[in-house]
Amino acid sequence: MSAIFGCLTVENTECNAESMLPWNRPYGTAGEAVFSCGEASLGCCVENLSSGHVQTESVVGNGNIHAVIDALLYNREELIAKCGTSEGISDAELLLEYISKFGCRALKAVNGDFAGAIYDDKNHTLTLFRDHMGIRPLYVYCNGRTIAFSTDIRGLIALPIVTTGISEEWIYRTVAGYDTDTLLVTPYENIECVSPASVMIFSLAGDEIKSSTSEYWKLGSRKIKKDSDSEYITELRNIITDAVTRRLNAVSGIVGAEMSGGLDSSVIDVLINRAGRDCIYYSWSKDPSEVEYADRDERLIIEEICKQEHITCNFSHLGDTYEEGVAEVSRKVGINVSEAGSGDFRFAFPPGSNTYQIIYASQFVKSKGANVIFTGHGGDEGVSHRSNIYEMYAHHEYYRYLHYLWSVTRGKSRIFRTLKKGLTNIAESKKSLKETYLNWFESPELLKEDFARQFRIKQESALLFEFDPIGYIKSGGSRNRLDNMALFGAYSGVRYLVPFLDYRVIDYAVSIPRYMYAYKGIKRYIYREAFKDIIPKSLYKLNDKEDMSLRNIPVRDNWQDEYALRKREIIEGLNREYWSKYLDFSMLDEHLSKGYPTEEEYDAEMRHLKVALKCALAQNLLDKAKKTC
Repeated sequence: MSAIFGCLTVENTECNAESMLPWNRPYGTAGEAVFSCGEASLGCCVENLSSGHVQTESVVGNGNIHAVIDALLYNREELIAKCGTSEGISDAELLLEYISKFGCRALKAVNGDFAGAIYDDKNHTLTLFRDHMGIRPLYVYCNGRTIAFSTDIRGLIALPIVTTGISEEWIYRTVAGYDTDTLLVTPYENIECVSPASVMIFSLAGDEIKSSTSEYWKLGSRKIKKDSDSEYITELRNIITDAVTRRLNAVSGIVGAEMSGGLDSSVIDVLINRAGRDCIYYSWSKDPSEVEYADRDERLIIEEICKQEHITCNFSHLGDTYEEGVAEVSRKVGINVSEAGSGDFRFAFPPGSNTYQIIYASQFVKSKGANVIFTGHGGDEGVSHRSNIYEMYAHHEYYRYLHYLWSVTRGKSRIFRTLKKGLTNIAESKKSLKETYLNWFESPELLKEDFARQFRIKQESALLFEFDPIGYIKSGGSRNRLDNMALFGAYSGVRYLVPFLDYRVIDYAVSIPRYMYAYKGIKRYIYREAFKDIIPKSLYKLNDKEDMSLRNIPVRDNWQDEYALRKREIIEGLNREYWSKYLDFSMLDEHLSKGYPTEEEYDAEMRHLKVALKCALAQNLLDKAKKTC
């Protein structure tokens, strides 16, 4: 949960990272420091999650090497043995020593969540690197004469030498409804994410900065073949269990864990409990005493798991709010927040940070003494994997594709109907799975025609989720939730741990034959079979569940007044002088003049408000990061 930040510049003004401190402080409260040497400045806010190896120096290194590193390592023993160093060395110091001895390409063998920056003041080079799956965020600004980086994107924008604005391509894609949570892109010009599993090297060369980027690891670069289905199943179970165990061993004290009643989080919860670790289990679903059960209610599964494992799940409650906790942390670290308005605008949250249940969960487990919280995120993306059977065909497993269809076809003319079912699936899948993906809030009608015309010639991508997990992950499918967990966890003093995105786990899962995810008529087959003996039968057979019983939450008496206030805050939050170049305000003004929309108007109004909110948040962050501290 440490934060790192800094800059390198050829400008005459000194590169001082002090202004980046407030936005990065929530990520680490065990110590902070900023190292400066004129052309470069590095800073770190440290958090220690293990009592066995405490980091005492925020900026590490010696001689001409200075480094700031955010790292939680899961194969410390292996790295210590390779480096021949002491057991008490901190994760940051160990990772720097490992890189110094074996080079950045050796990061391929490091199991951990990490991001780092190394400055060599003799050779005038700055090296940035990030973990395999991008668990830890790291943003970078580059304009050819200045390089700046930060764990929190608002730290970059707060740096005086950073000049940026909202990206017009981001505006177009957001309003038109295309995917904006790509692997590298941010809402801001000249600011992007450091690519996962990569190393960026910047070097001073006269009055400019030269750069190069290289990958040290590639997801799914090999195909895994085993002699039997049981071997695939056993290996998946072993590697997931090991990923959970390594994360438990890496941290001290009580841990927290999300409990959703789904296959992913439930397996992690059971494994934590059977490892004998004290754990606080938390569900985003509302307490059953406050909200009635629904059909296929996930809380019924949660109750079965709790009964089986003799554990207790803590549910969220009606009226829970995160704002007081975030405001308290903000004031404590030196960020001024306004008293009025919704949390979206008060705290200058990024436009993609909308999963506030993450804050509820992390604040709750923190209040019970936990410094980390386990999540099942990453399972759907490729490990438990919600596969469409078309995936087998797309990966040229034609026999297995037909075998599956045969297994779910009965009655007369079975051969003919199997072939017909396969051809229908191929045709429908090519149309639905490979067509351009649009968000539910796509609102191209809000765009000014002259502006939109510049971008329409670009070929937009499909979602890929159901048939190409490697492509989905490489396109940034996991990024939004990871960014939110890092941000919201920081404001609760908690780090999220993601066992399914252990690089060994996800790489194994996407590299085995695709039929293992749709076999014998069972979707997600290999994952279900791997943990069949430790989960309830109802969970093993589960195909769908109620979404946290939201339909049964009672409607507040004043909901129409709240809706009207929220609508006004969003639309009036847009700077019309700026946004009139891009947006047609006539429809937004029409929404504003009305109260609650009619049933016919509701879908369009909600779509428009969603994209207006994202645009307003991008503007709000830009304004407040520059002015708040």
